[in-house]
Amino acid sequence: MVVAGGRSSVARFGFVVSKKASPRSTERNLLKRRASEWVRKRLPSMRAGFDVIFIFEKGATSLSRRILYEELERACKRAGLFQN
Repeated sequence: MVVAGGRSSVARFGFVVSKKASPRSTERNLLKRRASEWVRKRLPSMRAGFDVIFIFEKGATSLSRRILYEELERACKRAGLFQN
């Protein structure tokens, strides 16, 4: 995950899943859709003004939805993206 202080007043998110993570586009797109849905649900509790890029590694496409959400939550907490 890459986090940068943005110049805008809203948080922006990007998702990167390479062919090395999965050669099947359907699996890559499913992972991006799930991550995007998690961000949509958690956005009200996040601080504004950040640019965040999630970079998924090999094996991420085999994670269950629950495990994926837990990993995203953990990464965002470490980065300090949530409001106190």
